[in-house]
Amino acid sequence: MDVLHEKYTNETYNETTFNDVNTSFPVVKVALMSMWSIMVLVPNCLVLVVLTVKTNLRKTHRTEFVLWLCISDLMVGLSSVMYLLTHVAGSLATSPRFCALTLHCVYSGVTLSLVHIFFLCYERYLAVVRKIRFQLLNKKMKYILVLGSYLIVSLYTGIMTACFLRADTIEYCGIQSFPKGKYYMISASIVCLPLLVLTVFVYIIFVIKLKKQMRKTYTTAFQLTRNNEAMPNHEAVTVPSEARRVEQTFQQKEREITITIGLIVVALFLLTGPFIVTKFLEGISAVSLRPAIKISITFLAGSNSLFNPILYAWRLPAFRKEVRNIFTKHS
Repeated sequence: MDVLHEKYTNETYNETTFNDVNTSFPVVKVALMSMWSIMVLVPNCLVLVVLTVKTNLRKTHRTEFVLWLCISDLMVGLSSVMYLLTHVAGSLATSPRFCALTLHCVYSGVTLSLVHIFFLCYERYLAVVRKIRFQLLNKKMKYILVLGSYLIVSLYTGIMTACFLRADTIEYCGIQSFPKGKYYMISASIVCLPLLVLTVFVYIIFVIKLKKQMRKTYTTAFQLTRNNEAMPNHEAVTVPSEARRVEQTFQQKEREITITIGLIVVALFLLTGPFIVTKFLEGISAVSLRPAIKISITFLAGSNSLFNPILYAWRLPAFRKEVRNIFTKHS
């Protein structure tokens, strides 16, 4: 009896605290959420426009999956707008269908971002280890990878939403307001957690292989120079300066790509990682977090969609040039 009373007291405390958070400083909260939504949507929309209009940017191996990652981040931005509407329109906050749709967009966007960051890492792994680049694959395989991932993730999260996010009435828009919300968190974490670990693992393997190849290239060039010094001039093997320049340019680009993808993976691990882990722990009732901590962790996960376009787009000189050209023409 004491255990049941303690459980009821904790649930009542959590609901009361959540309601206090929602009712305290509503104007400030709505203003901050509006600014955050704009900060997520604007950079991703700009990236989407540039990559759609300037098709030559998509031909480089660095931006094959960037367009699809941008669309995934836009889905997260859309869910933030939908969540904002629950604070502006009171009727939407207690609408089970609208809340379920909002949560569906959140988890679909986060999962798709994970999938396409994994594709970025795996494409680099294939390019370095197997000498296969994404643009060399046939169009059918590209559509299978990209559209297939969207279809599978949307179908999986849709089934979870239909099964676990069902209720006649809710008090607020949150996954805890649904009776089977914990099962939803567990089902989502089963996919996201292994994918997060696998993405980091593939990137580490890719970096190790790339360093070995660069070291091997440097050792070969150094040994060739030593052999040339020991040979007569007429027997020395010369390496054309153009070939050396091409090799140096290629290695420099590989380093830039490695750093860019590394920043994306680190941001994913630090910002989205806590969200995935805590949702899994909450699903299995291992932890009970305060509402303020939940909001902070969710905010960090959404911020990953803000930093992604900055990391993968603004680091590309060609992209920055195209943005300047667009604004120069229209100014």
